[in-house]
Amino acid sequence: MSSSPMTSQETMYVRRLGEYYGATAYALYPSRSMLGGLPGAGLQSYVNNLAEWLAKGILLSQSLSKILTSVGPLLLPEIRSGIGRKGSKYSLPARILDDLMICRTRAFFTSHRRKYVSRRIADMEDSEKRGESFIKSYLFSRLKSPETEEFNHILRADVKKKYYIVYGDPGMELICEPDAALVIKIYSRILRAIRAIVVEVSDTDSNIILARRHVIPRILLYMAATYLHYGVASAGLYVSLSPKSDPPAVLFIQKRTGGRELTKMLDRVIELLEASQPPAPRGEPPCNHCVYAGICIFRRDHI
Repeated sequence: MSSSPMTSQETMYVRRLGEYYGATAYALYPSRSMLGGLPGAGLQSYVNNLAEWLAKGILLSQSLSKILTSVGPLLLPEIRSGIGRKGSKYSLPARILDDLMICRTRAFFTSHRRKYVSRRIADMEDSEKRGESFIKSYLFSRLKSPETEEFNHILRADVKKKYYIVYGDPGMELICEPDAALVIKIYSRILRAIRAIVVEVSDTDSNIILARRHVIPRILLYMAATYLHYGVASAGLYVSLSPKSDPPAVLFIQKRTGGRELTKMLDRVIELLEASQPPAPRGEPPCNHCVYAGICIFRRDHI
């Protein structure tokens, strides 16, 4: 794919996938002219092409704009905006939802993180660094457009900005830190609107994210947090850096009446926060790739 000037031709194909925790997922695919033959290219070429395609899709795709203009706010009165309470035991990272989806024992340790120290896992840290580099060095530099009605316009673009939400009583605060957050003015043929998009990037294939579902609740929480912060309805975008990922990106649109599965998960987090002992895991979680493997008495090679 060349770096030719942007045109108004459709750059993104959209396919509806189904429902996930009250949200609708859409697979995003590039046109053949943009990413044709990419699986055989090197990783560096793929990352460049991926960033250029995503930027063109966000700024130009009528298919994507049509979906974004249909997004409504997630109306959950139990979730409200927070301010960031440093040092409080009720302040937790939103990634605890990933832990809860993978292993409730791991989620317990995260909920008591002042007492239990996690270990570093190099490939997880490297994946986060690659995602941040992709956004800063590749994607954001391409999200520029002339202020005409042919293009959507980026009103705001943030990397690793923290948003806070409060849930329940006594008020558990979750720290939401998406890889990126965009506020966009959409010039759709159907409707003009302002919308937000939270972006998460990792090495994991999109089909694995959809199958395991472990990242999706956190993305939905980010959508709620940005809606409360900016006052505009928000969508979620997962982007895979794997050249073999099919699809390369997935868009999540929360239903206005959705979100009850999310609040059920938050209730489970509060239960773990108030528990004094870690619960036994269910199933067979990936113990060897757990940040608490060194201290967990339930680790399979300890049993």
